[in-house]
Amino acid sequence: MNEQTSSHINIFGQGTIWWAVMIFLSVIGLSYIALWGFFNHSIQAGFITIIFGFLLLISLFVALLVLISNGVKQGIKKDFSINRAWRRPCLSFLVFFLIQSLIIYFSGKGGDLSFVTLQKNRLFSLFSTQVPLVADFFINVIMVPIIEELFFLFAIPQIIFMTLNRLSKKWSFMCNKIFQLFVAILVSSILFALFHVGKQEVMFIISAIVIRTIIIILFWGDLFLNFIWFAEILASGMVGIHIGNNWGIYGFINGILILSTVYWGWLLLLLFVIMIISAADYIFDVLKITTGGTPNE
Repeated sequence: MNEQTSSHINIFGQGTIWWAVMIFLSVIGLSYIALWGFFNHSIQAGFITIIFGFLLLISLFVALLVLISNGVKQGIKKDFSINRAWRRPCLSFLVFFLIQSLIIYFSGKGGDLSFVTLQKNRLFSLFSTQVPLVADFFINVIMVPIIEELFFLFAIPQIIFMTLNRLSKKWSFMCNKIFQLFVAILVSSILFALFHVGKQEVMFIISAIVIRTIIIILFWGDLFLNFIWFAEILASGMVGIHIGNNWGIYGFINGILILSTVYWGWLLLLLFVIMIISAADYIFDVLKITTGGTPNE
């Protein structure tokens, strides 16, 4: 990957339909918090809405800048094939969701993996006790990871890369991919840790920095250096890690039971089933190709 394309990555191009669905879910979550706060006169709910609304808007604004930049330099390339727009992101999401869910499970069983797990965002501590459990689950498990990954995985690193590329005209070492990756990890990890800091500050900060470093290295490190040569790591997989982590806090089965208490929770579970079917369909297509068959379009 050349220097120009590595600094202008449009993650929505890795899953146009998938990201549209995720952003829609995050907007639903924000709307619920705003309405709940309005009718219950909650200042904290308004505060949460402003903060996460700001993170989402900044992320979408950076994505627009990247799209414009790619449009000017390369032409806007749209790939709406069902594989790239939906099925591959579903597979990536589910694989990493499963991996992180297993880490959470074994960590809770007395394993030594607590340093790659995170507790709930303390910003929601009081709010979570006031809303129905299913709403708390949806906000913490679905909305928060989507918005936070858009901001801390995509927006912050992209701003860093674009800034360093401009500065490299004066200081050439700033265009080095390893250096850019290091700065992105440092800045994004620290900001992410500070954003989540709670009562157990030391361990919490360490865990936040570790998991953020892993996520950035998996996604941006692979894009820059292609060290995972046998597969393409998609941003949807990093959302899968975050959702898997937050879901695991409630317990996997318990999370399903929580969602099953309301009709829209069943719709969310149906979405997961559709993603599983789509991912399986993509795997079957890959197997057909490797055996000389014709994939589904």
